[in-house]
Amino acid sequence: MANTGSVLEWGNKGDALVFLHYFGGSAQSWQWVAERLSDDYRCLALNLPGFGDTPALKTPSIQAFADFVRQELDRLEVKRYTLIGHSMGCKIALQVAADAPEGTVQQLILVAPSPPTIEPMPEKEKERMLHHPDRKEAETSITNAIKHSLTKAQHTLAIETQLATDPKTWRWWLLEGMSHSIADHLTGLQAPVTVLASQDDPVILADVVQKEVLPVLKDATLISTKNVGHLSPMEVPDWVASQIRRIVAPGKQGTEPALAYWHVWTDDKGISRQTRCDLTAFVKESIGGGADPQWNDHLLTSGAKVLFTELPVGWVGTWHENPKPQWIIPLSGRWYVETMDGQRVEMGPGDISFGGDQNTKEDEKGRKGHLSGTIGEQPAVLMIVQLTDAKWTGAKPGDFS
Repeated sequence: MANTGSVLEWGNKGDALVFLHYFGGSAQSWQWVAERLSDDYRCLALNLPGFGDTPALKTPSIQAFADFVRQELDRLEVKRYTLIGHSMGCKIALQVAADAPEGTVQQLILVAPSPPTIEPMPEKEKERMLHHPDRKEAETSITNAIKHSLTKAQHTLAIETQLATDPKTWRWWLLEGMSHSIADHLTGLQAPVTVLASQDDPVILADVVQKEVLPVLKDATLISTKNVGHLSPMEVPDWVASQIRRIVAPGKQGTEPALAYWHVWTDDKGISRQTRCDLTAFVKESIGGGADPQWNDHLLTSGAKVLFTELPVGWVGTWHENPKPQWIIPLSGRWYVETMDGQRVEMGPGDISFGGDQNTKEDEKGRKGHLSGTIGEQPAVLMIVQLTDAKWTGAKPGDFS
């Protein structure tokens, strides 16, 4: 590990991975992930102003933090990179990516992201956290944030970096930064975005990801896990590192595969949306009969019906809900799905959609569910796997990860 002022570095070959830490963390918070990637990548973790050994900004703001990141990377002559944020670092990473010239940020990976809109926090919890620096409250914050036990070194670091955070910067984030929306600045975002989130995160709840992150980042891919808390880069560094490796270098031999699909779902206002997700629960095993091991994802073991259908040329399915939760796999031809939020996705062979838009509410334009139809001069032949278990009705992105 090399220390160059406000930047820690691991590895010196391959593409650059730039890491931005969480609120109360530091560049060192990424060390367990970076160490697992440094053989193949140049990993650079920044101490943001007011954290670690970096002096605080005179006037903190999301834009000022983003400007600091850009200036540091310019100083290090890092021209193209994958940008990886954790929690607070995600909001700053989004601002950096929005400001960057096209092609600079190759991938954007958001881990347990603070939303680009407003991060909700109960007032009682905010009042507790405003007691800073306070070792007892720091201990409470870490205990409340995790689901996996930290090692002694990780726990010590998490406490000490929190206590070392500049008090003015600490108060700014709790009272201003987390409530400052940058959503309007992200409309021209060019870099592909992947969100790594846990359904059991006690800080950034899964519901917050669904309501405040995915609708703003419409083309983002969601990779979801379970039984992991908010400090996933320390709780499960193997998982985080493996997902980063797969996102940055998809299909690299030896890494677990992922299968992308479009998840059509209904938000809490009854509006249908589409989110790009990945199936990631693959295990390497033989299918049986003496066959060599292969990657299998045992998504469902029972409770399904299979239907093959052909949509004629010019076919249009006027606004309707999927009659059942169902997987739809094009075999030939092309078709599209348009949801109530205005997003239209066109698909062909190799693309997969899951229809989970049950319980939508008709809007002022008379739209309910989704609109679909064929594209081009040939029929669309689809394979449909309908799920008969009622628990999948209205399934949300990440439920199948």
